[in-house]
Amino acid sequence: MAVATEEPQSFPAAAGVVSPSAIVEAAVRAAIAWAAIAEAPSVAVIQKDGKEFDAFVSYANTSSLGEDDESNSYIITEEKFALELLPNVLEKQHGYKLCLFERDILPGGVYTEDVISCIKRSRRVIIVLSPNYIARNDSRIFELQTGVSSMLDNYKTKVILIKFHSLPDRVDLPENVKKAITVLPEITWKGKKSFPPSSNFWKMLRYHMPVKKNNIVTSQSFN
Repeated sequence: MAVATEEPQSFPAAAGVVSPSAIVEAAVRAAIAWAAIAEAPSVAVIQKDGKEFDAFVSYANTSSLGEDDESNSYIITEEKFALELLPNVLEKQHGYKLCLFERDILPGGVYTEDVISCIKRSRRVIIVLSPNYIARNDSRIFELQTGVSSMLDNYKTKVILIKFHSLPDRVDLPENVKKAITVLPEITWKGKKSFPPSSNFWKMLRYHMPVKKNNIVTSQSFN
């Protein structure tokens, strides 16, 4: 819902000599009005920006874990994190709408065109960084590059990096990944410590997500 704002008021018309106090008062009213206008898009954009999704999720659909890691119930693969845990918390508990390629895109299309279309329709691009994400130096890096390009072309789109597993030494990273890590917000997944929805991980992730007027979705909505 768009926030009602009032037009900034001009200085009093000079019918003679304008007192300094009248100028200060008019300036304060104008500043307040302009501040209201500046804040209005952050509330209205979630409904009126023409975007279909709150975030497109990019991840490696192959596991970076070893067999010993996968036996630990608190350690999950990138795929389960993206397809199960993220939707369970962000969609079911906080009312966000994610774009998951395997879930939301019909098969048979041209991959590059589908990715560009999905990212253009999303307010955020969540990149789940892991060794396998970087190792697949084709499709996944294309999604990262497309997200960054969209961010540069359209200020409404922002990229969020989730450091899901430890990465190789920065010297060995692709150049575009180095630049992304340097300038983009990065949130670290810490396994068991990050699982609870009340953890700092989810608080930080929600901080970088679009502003929603009603951010909490009651459990009754999913019964």
